[in-house]
Amino acid sequence: MVELGSVMGSSTACLAEGLSLNPVRQSKTIHVYDSFIWLDWMKTYTEDPELLAANIRDGESFLDYFWNYVGSYLDFIQLHQAALKTGTEEFDKPSLEWR
Repeated sequence: MVELGSVMGSSTACLAEGLSLNPVRQSKTIHVYDSFIWLDWMKTYTEDPELLAANIRDGESFLDYFWNYVGSYLDFIQLHQAALKTGTEEFDKPSLEWR
């Protein structure tokens, strides 16, 4: 399973919850791709008071907040911190592990 542009992880958590309830999932994981770099327009779509209070600035990482949202599903997620590009270009960074 692949998720492109997960932002804060609410859809990631939903996918992981469904995967966790699947008795035949075996060792399947969700490959999550996002840059996890804050852009000012994101504030318009953010309702989480903790996140708003953090006052993350344009260009800063919000990866720790993503992990806070999906932390109970770590075994189901393989994170790829990367800027998505067009065409045949590859991703900027290799996969990341976090625990």
